[in-house]
Parts: sequence; structure tokens; C-alpha cells
Amino acid sequence: MYRLMAKGRIPTYGEPHSYNQIRGRDAEELRDRGERIPLSEAARILKRPIQFGRELVAAGELYSWPGALRPVFRDEVERYADRLPPGARGLPARSGRLSTSSAAERIGLSRSRVYGLARDGLLPAVQDKAGRYWIDEHHLDMYLRAKEAEAAAESLP
Repeated sequence: MYRLMAKGRIPTYGEPHSYNQIRGRDAEELRDRGERIPLSEAARILKRPIQFGRELVAAGELYSWPGALRPVFRDEVERYADRLPPGARGLPARSGRLSTSSAAERIGLSRSRVYGLARDGLLPAVQDKAGRYWIDEHHLDMYLRAKEAEAAAESLP
């Protein structure tokens, strides 16, 4: 536990350099996560490439133990694998969120153009740890309505 506390893996309470305390709930949560496994084993369980596991971690779908040789937890990977439809490719979008590729297809622009709009803040998006942008569907709909209104205003005499 002292090593976990020193590395910041489990929150501590109390004055620095004194007797640190941890909450029982935090210790139990860490214990209940189960065995940590490497991404290669997670990829085998998911029946997907390692990059898929990295994308799940970056998107926040799997809890990661940063900087470790065994960064993910077996139970979480197995639960995710059970929810994964057979033959599905790529990272499933969170409910109501689209990747830049999906958004580009939907509005008829290139993926790089949608990425640029998100990067420049012209299209509201959430950026994950890997630098990918995820666009909420309602933001995309608002963007489309604004563009349609802009085009209609330009066509008026």
C-alpha cells in the first residue's frame, strides 16, 4: 500500500510527510478491480489488435494503470468483450458521440476538414487523450442548421 500511495495510485488523506490515511472504499475499489493484465492479453480477450485496447483506454472505456507493464484489469476487459458485438470493427462511439470520420460522412466534408473545425473550436468537440475528437450529435445538427441558415441568408436579395 505504501508504494501505491507514494506513486499516487491510491488517494491519501492527511498532512504530507506524516501518517497518511486512505479510505477503505478506495482500497476495496482497487482490490475489486482484480488482476492487472498487459494490453497484449487484453487484445487476445477482445479478439482485436492491441491498438484497439489503446483506443479504449484513451476513450476512457477501460481504466488504465499509467506507466505499468500490466495497465488494464482483466475483469473490465472481459466485461467489455461481452458487450462487444461480434465482427465489430473500430472503437464504438459513446452514446450520442461521433468520431471525426463518422461526422465527416454525415455532413459531406472530408475527415481532415471536420478535424480542423473541431481543432479550431468552430465545431464543438471533446478531445480524448490520444488527440482524437468526438463530436456530440446535437452539436453536429446545430452546426448543420447554422450552415443552412447562412446559405439561405446569402441567397436572399
